This record gives sequence, structure tokens and C-alpha cells, in this order.
Amino acid sequence: MLLKILDILQEILKVLLEIRADLKMLLPVRTDEEEVLLDNSDVKRLLKIADSTLYRWRKNNRVTSHLIGKKRYYIKSELVKLMNNS
Repeated sequence: MLLKILDILQEILKVLLEIRADLKMLLPVRTDEEEVLLDNSDVKRLLKIADSTLYRWRKNNRVTSHLIGKKRYYIKSELVKLMNNS
């Protein structure tokens, strides 16, 4: 019985490793250090803006945010581009 369970677990592990390898090929490789997520307070500090400005920019699609759980995050490289274009 124990050997049968071990065989099943080894098969599961094999499938999971194959899935992992497939996902690595599908996901883009990020070598850029700028691909960091920042929360609202980090963005306001980086851009030196107020809550209302960040809210307005988000509503006007000037910045893109990603909701993870109940918290908003921003990709740093996108914010750096915004700063360079301003």
C-alpha cells in the first residue's frame, strides 16, 4: 500500500515538474530590475504627488494599477516611463 502511494506521489511530482517547465517557457523572462511592484505610498513618494493626484491619474488611465487582494500595486518601470515623458 505504501509503495503504491509513493508511486502515485512520484507521478504527481513528475507532472508538476513538467507543468513548471512549460510555464517557464511561456512566461517572459524579466531581467530588468525595474519590474518591481510599488504600492500607493511608494508611488506617491516616488512621483511626489498627493492621494488625489494618484487617484485622478488612475481614473484617467494615466497610470495602470493592479488590484491584488484589497491593495493596489503599480509597476515601477511604467512609472519611470511616465516620469521620463513628463
